[in-house]
Amino acid sequence: MVEEIHQVRNALFNSQERNADLVERLIIAYTQLVLGSQYNQQLHAQLASKENKKCSSNHKVLTDGLPQIITDTAFHQIVARNEANQEATQLEKKLESIHTGWELSINQLRRGLGKAPRICIKRL
Repeated sequence: MVEEIHQVRNALFNSQERNADLVERLIIAYTQLVLGSQYNQQLHAQLASKENKKCSSNHKVLTDGLPQIITDTAFHQIVARNEANQEATQLEKKLESIHTGWELSINQLRRGLGKAPRICIKRL
């Protein structure tokens, strides 16, 4: 009888240890799930804001921030000047990228032409 009690007691302790391990694993898995969910929400918010920045044309016409009384023609002139400046900066960026591309290709050609061709002569 005493032996059976010891066996039941040992079985109970073993099952409690296994349950403690399972509870610990469950807590770790749940923690990972919560952290992963928060990380995904943060990435989603960053991606959404990045997409909104791409799509929105948020250009400030009057950048000084002071209140002004402007007539329709004056405002139209300011907007036209602002759009012309934006087009000019975009054109400058394109020309600059083309210019750097040409410089890179010219430098590569110079490097290639500067090398002497290798001639292999075999002795018989």
